[in-house]
Amino acid sequence: MNTHAMAPRARSWAAATAASLLVAGFAATATLGAADAASAAGTGCLALPVWLNTPTALSSYDVTTGAELSSAPLTRVYGDIAWSADGTRLYGIDWDDGALIAPVLHEIDPATGAESADVPVTGVVLAQTIGYALNALAAIDDSTLLTASNASQDIYAVDLASGVSTVYAQFPAGVTSAGDFAVLPDGDILAIGADASGSVLYRIHPDRSLTEIGTVADSIFGAAESGDSLYLASDANGLLAMSLASLPVSGTDPLPTSAAIPAAVGAYGATSVQDAGLCALSPALTKTATPARVTAVGDRIGYSFVVENPGDLPYSDVTVVDTQAAPAGALTTGPSCPSTTLAAHASMTCTAGYDVTQADLDHGGIDDTAVVTVQVAGIAASSDPATASVAVTAALAATGTTGVATGLGLGVLLVGLGAALLVWRRRRSL
Repeated sequence: MNTHAMAPRARSWAAATAASLLVAGFAATATLGAADAASAAGTGCLALPVWLNTPTALSSYDVTTGAELSSAPLTRVYGDIAWSADGTRLYGIDWDDGALIAPVLHEIDPATGAESADVPVTGVVLAQTIGYALNALAAIDDSTLLTASNASQDIYAVDLASGVSTVYAQFPAGVTSAGDFAVLPDGDILAIGADASGSVLYRIHPDRSLTEIGTVADSIFGAAESGDSLYLASDANGLLAMSLASLPVSGTDPLPTSAAIPAAVGAYGATSVQDAGLCALSPALTKTATPARVTAVGDRIGYSFVVENPGDLPYSDVTVVDTQAAPAGALTTGPSCPSTTLAAHASMTCTAGYDVTQADLDHGGIDDTAVVTVQVAGIAASSDPATASVAVTAALAATGTTGVATGLGLGVLLVGLGAALLVWRRRRSL
């Protein structure tokens, strides 16, 4: 969330200060200095919903289609919102509009917008004397949220359990918070600041030093990561997008953006489960069949489906969908999994069974394909298809094999008797 363009929450208490930050008529996009462009590859993360808060509503958006996925009324105005580092809780920070009302962290139900647990913020943030105006919020680990104000250079770390704030880092002189933070794939933290010329993007390094990486030609009020992109909440132009891989290591040039969801205007903040560095990945599926060959009607084939979650977020609604190729019929049993949930970086084995039919013997083989579908962070995801084939060899008829064995045995016996008779006759003739 920003303060230096069309921000009514800033005007009522710091018009003079805000005026120095107002800049109109920025160009919509610009070119990136190639010399400083980062060379990181795409993240491969799934494109998770981006959440926005306006003064009255909490909404989520599908960034691939632009569709609004949900909307709920809010009970108060928040300076920004943020998901917890594990992606299970949504927080909002009070926007005090310069009234020096001590800020509180509120846990928000994303489905209804209702508040539950509250944590009053204490510590150094309360030393501000011209209004707290906390307009940024983001999780950096399981116990810490970052926040900042448009009235201070300080960037604060807030302990989630106690609410105690400490100074984490500082914007350069003349720069205050424009409105958000996000943990980048390389481990740096993106920070969005504002100076007299507009929105400025920085990297906060592990040693907590800041490096400018460029500017954006819009007043930016929030930021969220989703998939391979960074989404910026523009006051006038809705959600803008830029490639995470294109973020420079350093620089002062304007950064290129593209329109993502123009209708998503009026946001005070933005967040995504990915902001804390969590990457949701599609499930992986490995399928095997035992035995590899069958010979008779009624033989049982056992199928094993190993479902893997290679990402940082848990799965729910885990379902294995199996399809037998004709003329094979449906599975006799299963697929059955030990759970419908799967933790991050975990795997489980599901099973199924199939009884061979005469049609399978006549066909000469049994081919089978499966996929696994899951829900992760509010979206559906599925694996690539996994296949297994079983060969069919019909057994020899029982009478035929018995006759052959009997014939061979009799022949051997007759040969032996003939040889013994010859030996006996020769001895008689001596």
